[in-house]
Parts: sequence; C-alpha cells; structure tokens
Amino acid sequence: MPSTRIIVAALLIVAILITPVQAKPNLSDWNNVQNLKLGSNIAVSTKRGELFEGKLKHIDADSLLLLVQVSRSARQAIEVRREDVAQVRKAKRRGLSMALGFGIGLAAGIAFGAISEAQHPGNDDPGLAQLVGALLGAPVGLAVGTGMPLKGKKVYVAP
Repeated sequence: MPSTRIIVAALLIVAILITPVQAKPNLSDWNNVQNLKLGSNIAVSTKRGELFEGKLKHIDADSLLLLVQVSRSARQAIEVRREDVAQVRKAKRRGLSMALGFGIGLAAGIAFGAISEAQHPGNDDPGLAQLVGALLGAPVGLAVGTGMPLKGKKVYVAP
C-alpha cells in the first residue's frame, strides 16, 4: 500500500503549503476610514475633483478633518463631509519616490556611460563616461521622482 501513503503525504504537503485566502476588503465601507490612526498622512479626493493631502486630525460618521500644509509655515484645517468624499488613500511619503527616482537615474546614467565606453574602446580615462553618466542621471532621476509621487493604498472609495 505505498501508493496510499504517497497520496496521504502529498495531500498533507498540499494542505500545509496552501496559504489562507483572505477576502478583499470592502472599500466602500466608511469604517475603513474611521479605523485610520489619527495623525496618519492621507490623501482625500472629493467628488468635485479636489485633492487634499494632510494629517488626519478627526474622523466621525459624517466627516473627517485634515490638517493641510498651505505654505512652509502655515497649515489649514480642512473639513470634508462624507458625502463629498470620492476616495481616501494612505499617502506615501514623497521621499520614497525621490529616492527611487535618484536610484533609477543613477543606474541609468552608469549604464549609458558603460555602453558609451564599450563602443569607444581605448579611452585614456576608463570609467569617466560612467562617472559623467552618474552625475547627469542622478539629478534627472531625482527631479522626475520629485514630480511623480507614488500613490498610496486605497482605504475608501465612495459607492
């Protein structure tokens, strides 16, 4: 009866390896927003097309209150009523997109420099093209990363 043992062993291995399947969260549930920690950075899109990014200061069944940076030294409290909210996302920090842009620009600059050196052998300064590529690619990548912040995870979408 070795075939029975093999089948049982295979079924046990499959049972152990199967990961539990989680149900997709209901994004139209306002409780998702109410469960956010006060002080967390969020982005709120309204049904009129406005976008507010700031720190969550208060949340209840009818509205939320954000502290939005309006200038370097000034913040403004913005209340958004629940019926006006189209979408709420957890905000990603801009530093992450800046770091990614910097890294990608740096790597692309070094790669272009290496390609250039490979196409023009006999250069007196080996590695110079890679250095120049890195010095040009890193700030360009940083600028692109600064202008393209990452979107955070959706917390709520209006029904």
